[in-house]
Amino acid sequence: MLRQLAIAGSVGLFAMGCSGAPASEDTGTTSATSDELVVCGWLAGGKCENLPAGNWRSAEFWGQAYLDWYAPERAYYLNNIEPGPTPLATPRTVLLVTGVTIKAEWFDPIKARLERDGFKTVVYEPPGLLSGDLTKATTDLGAVVDGILASTGESKIDILAECTGGVIARNLIQSYGGDTKINRMVTFVSPEHGLPMAPLVHAIVGWPALNDLSPGSAFLHKV
Repeated sequence: MLRQLAIAGSVGLFAMGCSGAPASEDTGTTSATSDELVVCGWLAGGKCENLPAGNWRSAEFWGQAYLDWYAPERAYYLNNIEPGPTPLATPRTVLLVTGVTIKAEWFDPIKARLERDGFKTVVYEPPGLLSGDLTKATTDLGAVVDGILASTGESKIDILAECTGGVIARNLIQSYGGDTKINRMVTFVSPEHGLPMAPLVHAIVGWPALNDLSPGSAFLHKV
């Protein structure tokens, strides 16, 4: 499985990408409805209080907040790279796909370890931090894969995908011909069966991806 990737430590940081993260400075949410407080707290991984200033209904807000909250941990894993196995004799490309609200910088520690092991890496941060329609996100991912194959001359690449990035990668392989272009796929913290909280969160923040991730959705039935 991509030679295990040696990513056990840094993978732990990604769990918040599909479940929330601890909060920081005050937002002033005293006039919010109970549903709004529940949704904000779910995204924050706790109570909706002490958040940075900004529009917490925006995927970009959470993308930056998660980066800031976990900056020390990300720096530690990037600056303390353990020895790896013998590098690949023939390098091959791994496409790293981020999930909902997750920015490309999250993959820096994993990217460094893959390159240490002889892989070539490409990091893909989908538009809108993957908060939009997941069928469109799947075809966008397909275009990225096609571009990599055209530029490298490889017949297939590998994919490592986090959270909803793993769901669209699976959809690409199952329904859009990705099985002929992807050699190996590894996903982690990917909500393959959806998220029970997704309908409520979608009602408050309006991200189309959350409608697709609602259990029983047409998108999930297809996947």
